[in-house]
Amino acid sequence: MPKRFRAIFWVSAAPLALIASGQAFAQEAAQQSASSTASPQEGSSQLADIVVTAERRSSSLQRTPIAIQAVDGGALQEANVSKPVDLVKLVPGLSVSRGFGGLNNIYVRGIGAQIINAFGDMAVAQSIDGAYVARGTALSGAFLDVARIEVLKGPQGTLYGRNATGGAINYITNHPDFETSAHFDAQYGNYDAVDLKGVVNLPFNDKIAMRAAVGFIKHDGYIERTGMDDQNTVASRVSLRFEPSSDFSIYIAGDYSRDHGNGVGQVVMNTTATHATAITADPWQGPPLGFYAPANYDGTLQNPGVGCTLLPGANQCVPPNTVTYNPNLYGAGVGGYALNPDTVGRWAPGSFLNNSTWGVSGQFDWRGPGFTFTFLPAYRHTLANWVNPAGGYQTIIRTPADQQSYEARLASDGNGPLKWLVGLYYFRETQDPFERYWNFNQVPGGLITNQGYIRRDYHLADTSYAAFGQVTYSITPELRLTGGLRHTYEKKSISGLFRIGQPAYTDIGGTPFCPVGVAGTTYNLPTSECIVPSNDSRSWKATNWKIGVDYDIGPRSMVYANVSTGFHAGGFNDGVNAPAGTFNYKNSYEPESITAYALGTKNRFLDNRLQLNVELFYWSFKKKQNGALSVLYPPVVGFPILNVGNLKEYGADVEATFLATPDDLLTANLSYLHSRFDNYVFTPTSQVTCPAIGMNPILHIPIVDCAGKPVPNAPMWNASLSWQHTFHLPGDSTIVAGVRSNIQSDTDLTIGAPAFAHQKAYQITDLTLTYKAAEDRWSLSAYVNNVTNSQVFNNAQQSFNSGDRTWWGNILPPRTYGVRASVNF
Repeated sequence: MPKRFRAIFWVSAAPLALIASGQAFAQEAAQQSASSTASPQEGSSQLADIVVTAERRSSSLQRTPIAIQAVDGGALQEANVSKPVDLVKLVPGLSVSRGFGGLNNIYVRGIGAQIINAFGDMAVAQSIDGAYVARGTALSGAFLDVARIEVLKGPQGTLYGRNATGGAINYITNHPDFETSAHFDAQYGNYDAVDLKGVVNLPFNDKIAMRAAVGFIKHDGYIERTGMDDQNTVASRVSLRFEPSSDFSIYIAGDYSRDHGNGVGQVVMNTTATHATAITADPWQGPPLGFYAPANYDGTLQNPGVGCTLLPGANQCVPPNTVTYNPNLYGAGVGGYALNPDTVGRWAPGSFLNNSTWGVSGQFDWRGPGFTFTFLPAYRHTLANWVNPAGGYQTIIRTPADQQSYEARLASDGNGPLKWLVGLYYFRETQDPFERYWNFNQVPGGLITNQGYIRRDYHLADTSYAAFGQVTYSITPELRLTGGLRHTYEKKSISGLFRIGQPAYTDIGGTPFCPVGVAGTTYNLPTSECIVPSNDSRSWKATNWKIGVDYDIGPRSMVYANVSTGFHAGGFNDGVNAPAGTFNYKNSYEPESITAYALGTKNRFLDNRLQLNVELFYWSFKKKQNGALSVLYPPVVGFPILNVGNLKEYGADVEATFLATPDDLLTANLSYLHSRFDNYVFTPTSQVTCPAIGMNPILHIPIVDCAGKPVPNAPMWNASLSWQHTFHLPGDSTIVAGVRSNIQSDTDLTIGAPAFAHQKAYQITDLTLTYKAAEDRWSLSAYVNNVTNSQVFNNAQQSFNSGDRTWWGNILPPRTYGVRASVNF
């Protein structure tokens, strides 16, 4: 265990001493039930309770011995949370970058998966009402009429299985109840922002009830010149609850959502700056609309570039070529051809976003003598449909995905010293990616591809089976032991074609560079296409386990410790394996695994007015997966998923909530993270600060090792602070004023980031003011988000057009403000 971790351990363990000395505080409220959320009970001077289902059974958050943060629907509305990236302001240790086409790349404590195509799987499992959601574009409707969101930190390999090495996020929607009610919410703000939501709950009798919700969110693009980073979302959900008897219940839900608009945008970054910043004075001004003038292309005609073999040395290309040879482009003595300065930094017009998803799911519960049987079937169809020129590619994506899952669980009723749960799980997903990337792409160091496009036509299939169980035994009323086990079988297959072509790309001798004869690869001279077939399948097995102990050291205080493992499935990339001795590229990647250690404590003090939770953790990854801008084989720039090496993390989370008076609620959540790669070897085509450990003999590209570099989007310090005060008015109405700040230390936006791709420390502050009528019949709110108009980036990459030195960045929204009215019936 590193010395630094030991020091943090002892410093963070101080609350344990406080607990031991402060048990008298907890004794004051021994007769009260456990409570566990950062909001007071209505009309009470104590913190309220919240029940979570993180461990597949209902339990108080404060009595659940894992790191979990739950945010209720009211807090989500006050913070204007309508998509995953908005959650960052409420959950320290969580980061989200919006990828091309509305993809949501979600990270917990720096662990996630950077996904830009159909090949990758999220490393933080997403579930809506217990049903796993495989695609990051399928989460638009998850925030509609949501009761709470549970964020679980750390691997959930036993109960959640595959693809939960970083953690899990559960979206729990409001279910029908047996009281007639309705709710309507309307919001308007700058950028012509409109947010409308309506909910109706209708019981038919004392056994059947229905709930329907619909929402519409629209705002103009935050990036001025291109109109990008807009939103146009429609979401709906209808659910039915049927309880024919006290022992049997059925819940069925159907949902639909779609995202339209221009899509996710980027701005050009200032590569002469000492930290991440836009090249324009107004960062949200954005790049001008226009087209690149790529190498060997005059804007109207394909030009094969006769006499332009680009041997290292003086530029041999003739107009209209727009590349210039630089003998030190990639470092001293490492030359390459770069696009001329007047050809970069433009945003091609024609972007659009037209994603959609719909799904049906159910939960069937039968309560038998001493146990409950639960069955959860689910089906979801997702369509990723978008055009976007981000990163230097003009990209067209149309990928339908269909998934089905079935989970059956048998759980004890919780009475007696033994609590147990066993289950079976089945998952099946198919995707048919239709992907086109237009690019005039130059691989550095004396090789120019001049490719017109990359084209993918695949059929992908993923099948997973699992059996799992978890047991908790109370040795004494205060001391409990927990053990869990899960065995998973995973099989993935790929079939179809990968094409690169037009105009023909050449090696440094001027002949077609295509691995003809390798795995059936062919070169079509008339169309200048290199065609690489893929027809493969692979399977993996994994057994994950968990061992834990928790102990009540007081009526409202517990300590816990656990060790657990996790498994992130392997998969496929484009092309074929690179020949030995060239560079490290494989057309498939292996699973990553994690072993995680945690020591924590959860407490209530001061007559249930002060909540203090602390967790220390240490994570060790093997064969860590990461998407990186790199070279494919054939030698084409892409974004393959690689097993880059091993990774170790350690840190601490501290969550404090204090109801200082019945009208004053303060929260302070702090996260510390130290995250470094043991080794990270790859062949980059973007600028990195990692040392070279070799040179590719064919491509003349350095091979680097980013050992010791921090994980991107993993700040060392992250804090969320808030204060809320309630003013009481005549007639039982109130005014609630709130301020919330998210503070983050500096962080790299990409692996081995140069200075200009390093986000400096920042603070984003939001303000709210709400008038609530008596009995919460209606309310009127005003809000300002990002009061200081802070410029914050959460993603960066060099243009995929590898001869192009432009760096593009995703920037968080500017200052937004507006008013909101709500009515309850």
